[in-house]
Amino acid sequence: MKFLFTSLLIFVCLASTLSAQSPELIQAAKKEGEVVVFGSLENDVAAAINNGFEAKYGIKPKYFRGSSTVIIDRITTEHRTGKISSDVVYTTAEPMKFINREKGLLTRYLSPSAKNYEKKLIDDFFGPNYRSVIIGFIFNKSMIKPEDMPKSYEDIVNPKWKGKIAMGNPTLHDTTIDWLASLHHVFGSQQKANDWIKRLAALEPLLLDSMVPVGERVASGEVPMGVAYPKYVQVWGKKGAPLDYVKGLPVYLGDGNYIGLTTKAPNPNAAKLFIDYFLGEESSQIMASAGEFVNRQGIYPPMPGAEQVVAKFVQMNAMSADEYRQKKEEYRQIFKR
Repeated sequence: MKFLFTSLLIFVCLASTLSAQSPELIQAAKKEGEVVVFGSLENDVAAAINNGFEAKYGIKPKYFRGSSTVIIDRITTEHRTGKISSDVVYTTAEPMKFINREKGLLTRYLSPSAKNYEKKLIDDFFGPNYRSVIIGFIFNKSMIKPEDMPKSYEDIVNPKWKGKIAMGNPTLHDTTIDWLASLHHVFGSQQKANDWIKRLAALEPLLLDSMVPVGERVASGEVPMGVAYPKYVQVWGKKGAPLDYVKGLPVYLGDGNYIGLTTKAPNPNAAKLFIDYFLGEESSQIMASAGEFVNRQGIYPPMPGAEQVVAKFVQMNAMSADEYRQKKEEYRQIFKR
């Protein structure tokens, strides 16, 4: 027993040493004293991560939250004017790729924390897709009997749900447009996807500005079901809302997310240290506890079926500006908006 305990202690110490940050990086980061972060995580989740980083390293993050569009605009403006404040940026995959491809505003940094992510989730430039923002179907359990709970995409478009589904407006909300335009990954062909979309439109769903009000309407019981993020089950469940989501789907569409180091970052060492922490276990646990489907191995949100959802994630299609305009018009005709 004494030998076993000693061996275990040596293993833990060795593992800690292998995962420890470079003392030189930590010292250089502490001299910089702060790190400025642009991101799209909700303020309370980001605050918990930022507080954890500050408690560990004594370096204070300054956080600016915005949509991917706002983040692109702000970082582009900073680099154009030469008044650069941002060190780190994180948001959905395509905007991150746009910032880098079109503007060259990010610098490659592959964090040592990347070793805890599957290789298929690691981009050559950005490193790990740290979380997947997944779209599914949520429903209010107090309004839908157990025997009526939907179990498939086919169940969703049953005529009995006419007037009882909320979703983002497909002529206004980009994420909903992405989701509809990517449904061929679910059905195996564009024709089958289009047929399903028309059946969904025939149910006359309540069209809202984004998925946040969709989650709010389902949580409050205004409508029994919605096209929204499954993470809302955890978010509003903490507030007492009787929500659940459709499990066992063959595919869950969504967006990957990356974190990157900005070119000419004022605090590059603090930025690298923050990225290492952000991709690490502690930060991933914080995100998962808020319902986020993080991709660090072995960490899942506390929701039944979460592991299967992560395994069945498929990245939504990227579209050009012209393709977006075409899809908006197509969905305007289908949804009669």
